[in-house]
Amino acid sequence: LGEGAKAVLDLCTGSGAVALAIGSEGSRFTVLGTDICDHALAVAQENQKALALSNVSFMRSDLFDSVQGSYDAIVTNPPYISKDALNSLMPDVRKYEPRLALDGGHTGLDFYERIVSTAHLFLNTGGSLMMEIGHDQTADLQQIIRRNPLLEMKDCYRDLAGCDRVIHAIKVS
Repeated sequence: LGEGAKAVLDLCTGSGAVALAIGSEGSRFTVLGTDICDHALAVAQENQKALALSNVSFMRSDLFDSVQGSYDAIVTNPPYISKDALNSLMPDVRKYEPRLALDGGHTGLDFYERIVSTAHLFLNTGGSLMMEIGHDQTADLQQIIRRNPLLEMKDCYRDLAGCDRVIHAIKVS
């Protein structure tokens, strides 16, 4: 997230796992998690209460639509499965994960296009944009980031299986 990160926005928070993990790292973080799904937000709020983290809050928003203010970091695990791949997912994912949390549109990149085109409006200069991605989406995300002259690709982090998993970009001005 960066050394100076204090205000963090978690888009597509779902159950709030990422927002709550960041918030549990200390009171220096103030975390806002957003989601469009009321049920997911209710689960996130229950999790927040169970962990008694007063520095984490949640609200309903379709990505940035209801968000105000500026942030040192934006993190997100948006839906990134293409429509064609949805039916070929493992049964434990396909049957139990809400389709809303998986469906990234025709190419799987719909949410990234929206996030990257708008993130600079909510990031402080030098702020981080960190996005979980599908293992085969690195090149596409790099291309999407290059279209926004206010963002610069910083790094790509791999998961334990060695697959590309998180794209890190920063706001340059």
